Amino acid sequence: MNIKYIAFYDIDEYEFENRVNPLSARNVSDYIVKKLISEGHNVEIVSPSETKLRKGYYKSRSNLYDGVRVTLGPTWGTQNKYLRSFFSLLTRAWFLVYLLVNVKSSDVIILWHQIPAMELIMLFRLITHKRNEFILCVGEIYQKVIPNMISERRKKRELKFISSADKYILSTLGIKKYVNIENRPIVELPGMLNTLANRKRIFNDSRIHILYSGVINSTKGAFEAVDMMDYLDDRYVLHILGWGQDIDSIDRLIDHINSKHDHKKIVYEGIKRGGEYEDYLLSCDIGLCSQDQNVAYNDCSFPSKILTYLCANIKVICTNIPAVKESAVADMIYFVDSNSPFELAEAVRKVSFLPAPDTRIKMGELDDVIERELNSLIVKR
Repeated sequence: MNIKYIAFYDIDEYEFENRVNPLSARNVSDYIVKKLISEGHNVEIVSPSETKLRKGYYKSRSNLYDGVRVTLGPTWGTQNKYLRSFFSLLTRAWFLVYLLVNVKSSDVIILWHQIPAMELIMLFRLITHKRNEFILCVGEIYQKVIPNMISERRKKRELKFISSADKYILSTLGIKKYVNIENRPIVELPGMLNTLANRKRIFNDSRIHILYSGVINSTKGAFEAVDMMDYLDDRYVLHILGWGQDIDSIDRLIDHINSKHDHKKIVYEGIKRGGEYEDYLLSCDIGLCSQDQNVAYNDCSFPSKILTYLCANIKVICTNIPAVKESAVADMIYFVDSNSPFELAEAVRKVSFLPAPDTRIKMGELDDVIERELNSLIVKR
C-alpha cells in the first residue's frame, strides 16, 4: 500500500532551518510511520512546514530517512509580516501542487490534524472529488485547546472536517463527544509506545530525580511543578525539559526558588531529542503531568508525555484528567485531585517510596495491540 503521511514535520539533520515541527506530534508521527513500514507499506511524509527564522531561503527537498521519504517545500524567512504571508502562500501552493501531481487515486492519505494542513487538504479533496481513502490522526481538537485564537467560522469548519474522514487514529475516544464519527473504523493511540531498555544513569547521586517534560505555559503545569519544590527537601531535584513562550518567566521562578536553598533543586534542561532525551527519561524516577485539570480540552486531548514516561519505567503522577483516567494505562498512574504545588509535593513524597512494577511490560503488550490495529485500519476497505 502506498501512503502519503501529511504533517508539519522535519528531521534533525535540517534543524538549522528551524521549520515548524511540533515535537510531540513528530514523536507520534514517527511511531505510526515506523509501524506502517514494518508491515510492508510504502510511506512518504509530505510536510508544508515553513521556517520560523527571520531571514534566509531554504529550498524544497526530498530525502530518504530511516526508510521513509520525507518531502518538504521551499520556505523563506523574513521580518516583514506582509512578505511572511506571501511566502507562506507560496509554500502552501507548492504543497497543493505537489499533492495534485504526486498522489495517485489508489494512495491512502493520512493527515496529522493541524489547522493549516486541514484547510489545504480540504481544498485538495474538493479538487479531486475525495477520491483517496482519508485517515485522520486527531491528537486534539484545536478549538478546545485555543478557543480564543480560532474564529467561529473556523471552529465550525474544523468539526466538519474531522467528521469527513473515512477512518481515524484518535489520542482519546473522548474526541467522539464532539464530532459525528460513529460506525467508522477507529484506532485509539494516545502516543508513541516505544519501550526503552535500561542503561547507565546520567545522575550519579542518591537524590530522587523528578521530570517535567513538555509545553511551558500557564495551563500545562510547569510553573506548579517548579513551585512544588519549595515543599520538598534537598533529596529531590526537578528537571524541566520543554519549550514554549514562557521560558523566561519559568527561568526567573527557578532562580528565585533555587536561591532559597543550599542545593540546586531545579534545573531547566531545554529541549532534548533522540538518544539524549531517552537518557534523561531513564535517569529519572518520577514523571509529572501536572496540567490544570479544569481546562476545557482535558476530555478530548491525551498528554502523550505520560506514555513516554511509562515506556521508560518512570512512576507517573498525573492530575485528574478524564482522557487519562479513561485510558488503557490508567491503572499504572498515580492520580492527584489538583495541581496545587503542595498536593503535588505530597504525591511525590508518597510515590517516592512505593514499589513500582515494570510498566514496560504492559506498554509492550499495548504496542503489539496497536500495531495490529493500525495494520488492520490500512488494509481493511
